[in-house]
Amino acid sequence: MKGEFSALEFIKGNQNLLVKYSYGKGNWAETPWIAILDKRETTTTQKGTYVVILFRADGDGCHLKLGQGVTEIKELYGSGTSAVDELQRRADQVRAMFPNMMNTDFDVYVNKHEGRGSLTNLYEASVIYSKYYKKNEIPSNEDLIKDLGQLVDCYKQYVSQDSCGEDLSEAPNRKIWAIGLGEGGRLWNESYEKGIISIGWDYLGDLSQYKNQDELMAKLSGLRGPDAQSPTNDSLCCYQFAHEINVGDLVIAKVGRKKILGGGIVTSDYVDDPDRREHKNIRQVKWVATEEAELPGTGGPIKTLTEISRISEGVRNFV
Repeated sequence: MKGEFSALEFIKGNQNLLVKYSYGKGNWAETPWIAILDKRETTTTQKGTYVVILFRADGDGCHLKLGQGVTEIKELYGSGTSAVDELQRRADQVRAMFPNMMNTDFDVYVNKHEGRGSLTNLYEASVIYSKYYKKNEIPSNEDLIKDLGQLVDCYKQYVSQDSCGEDLSEAPNRKIWAIGLGEGGRLWNESYEKGIISIGWDYLGDLSQYKNQDELMAKLSGLRGPDAQSPTNDSLCCYQFAHEINVGDLVIAKVGRKKILGGGIVTSDYVDDPDRREHKNIRQVKWVATEEAELPGTGGPIKTLTEISRISEGVRNFV
């Protein structure tokens, strides 16, 4: 079946698309699946958005879906309301791009009997579009390919607009941030692989608990003592990371004043992740540019996090 999928006209020759399959392994317990993934979005069904056909374990039929991986979301948000809300927010964001899909026979929910256990609510929330084919009512190959092609077309448009091909000039109010990911950029590889940005100051706990920069200043000053240097920059960094970066903002990973390691788009709110060994303050990012470059002009500041919207043209061209 993988070979047949790869030979379809809307997949064949597209170097960005991968076809993967599993005979009942993975998060959908006992459920065989075959998926189409865009490498610019994800290479695994554990995260990101992709098209998938899921075959029910009881043999009753199969679902064709444009959906999201839930493993990474569960790691970041748990399996409760916060994770469900984040998946639904992302699904709504994609649906908003394709209003005409509301006039098709694709659903925006999944059969309530599908899946088992505590993750069922996450799987349901992860669905963007879905169509169910009962075993005795499966349409012709021509109709199946048409339905699949419709979802793949939406998927390719979504990824193209949300990655390097996105017209960033249409969002002039986006802020642009430069961030250092550990000394000398030592956390860049992990950040790219996991699709995150992160900062330290873990001893401060959840940064969202501080209502303003003054509270962070007071906390840091109390911990460091009266003879220590004023924590103005550190408190500003922590406050901006938790409260002022917005979903949709652009971010570049940098080393020193000039060197850029990569650029991306912020895709989540602030998260305090106590399970991380270090840099427990994180946000998710879709990295869309990974070639090394330099900031224009004299470059940027050395501090960990800085808004650099004033040099936006050069950075927008990079991302």
